[in-house]
Amino acid sequence: MRIDPRDFIAPPFQACPQCHRESFGVLMIPGQHYVRRCRECRHTARIQLPPIRKTVIYLDQFAISNMMLALNPATDAHRARRVDPAWLQLFRRLDHVAKVQLVVCPDSGFHWDESLVSPYYSALRRLYELLSGGATFRDASYIEQFQLIFAAKAWMSGQSAPGFDLHARDVVDGELDRWWEKFQITANMNIPPEWLDDLRCERDRAHEIMGEVFERWQQERPSFEDVFSEEVRAYGQQLLRGYLQHLQRFHRVLTGQEAPSLELLGTPPVRTLHEIRDALRESGVEEQDLWPKTAEFLASTALTHVPFLRLRCMLFAAVARKAAAGQQRPPSRGFATDALMVSCLLPYCEAMLVDNGIAAYLAEQPLVSEVQRYGTQVFSFNTRDGFFGFLDRIEAGASPEHLEMVRTVYGPDWGQPFETVYQQEDHENL
Repeated sequence: MRIDPRDFIAPPFQACPQCHRESFGVLMIPGQHYVRRCRECRHTARIQLPPIRKTVIYLDQFAISNMMLALNPATDAHRARRVDPAWLQLFRRLDHVAKVQLVVCPDSGFHWDESLVSPYYSALRRLYELLSGGATFRDASYIEQFQLIFAAKAWMSGQSAPGFDLHARDVVDGELDRWWEKFQITANMNIPPEWLDDLRCERDRAHEIMGEVFERWQQERPSFEDVFSEEVRAYGQQLLRGYLQHLQRFHRVLTGQEAPSLELLGTPPVRTLHEIRDALRESGVEEQDLWPKTAEFLASTALTHVPFLRLRCMLFAAVARKAAAGQQRPPSRGFATDALMVSCLLPYCEAMLVDNGIAAYLAEQPLVSEVQRYGTQVFSFNTRDGFFGFLDRIEAGASPEHLEMVRTVYGPDWGQPFETVYQQEDHENL
């Protein structure tokens, strides 16, 4: 195989300022500028790009899965035409507005986890990485810690209801407002089978617990407010309980009763407790008072103002309200994951496309008012016309200068949807 360096110089071509041939193409687009190089004389120029502000949209796994099935001829659902054609249309619109540098759809650990247990892991990953442009939400525990640290410091300063200034750039790896490179480079890794088993067990156990709690709510019929308060208290208690269990395991390892494991380096509850302690220390709490003060903070009403916890506890309270009203079946198997995802990511997005079930809960009060605090628009497949309209308004708001720059850098056909994404390699068994 021979690789010619000129192969990396891509259209659109212009007349070279030095040799005047129509061979002055695009070599790279690092983010805020791009580089042109002549294929003939190698003349090179660095050209600054105007700053851009992209709309942040989160696509849940349900949307990613259905768009993949609509595009991927290697799937049974595609071959049997069991996928609603609207999902293909949705991909076309999303891929187009992403390519013309107007929106970004960051991926997340939720995509990773849910794709791992699918037979189409590689195909799913290919799609969510295509639309993310390299932007990835940090994991849920990081986002929780980020908000809890702010809440702890505000609590120490006497603020009863602090205002959280939430920006996606604070919880995303990778640049959101950058001009995309024309190609993406990713690396695959071998996934140990035990990881997949653990993920499946965790999901099954979460669904079992949800079913047990749902039955209790059916019998006790608690109010929305009571469940919300109970769930907030339970969060602080679970953090402390998780830390105590960690200390007990550490003791068993030190005394030879248990073999060492990587978990001893710190599970999410352990790391969160340490972060809260550090925040309290920075706020002036003496060393001997750190643990009592940490327990006091976790039992305080300050937690009722933390965005992720408010959303999560409201979602569970909404489920309890339906149980008390006579609903017979508990939420779907994916509800616990959806509640975790929405509570952590919604405040950082301008729009979310979620499944119909979680969207229905978010359309009820007081969740509607809570979502409005963050300015996030929530869409589902049932409200897809509204989502199409949302994307249309984004494109309609693009300036002629922006669209012309896209054509100059990427070419006139760049905005065409990449519908052949799965026709270039076999994803069926990857």
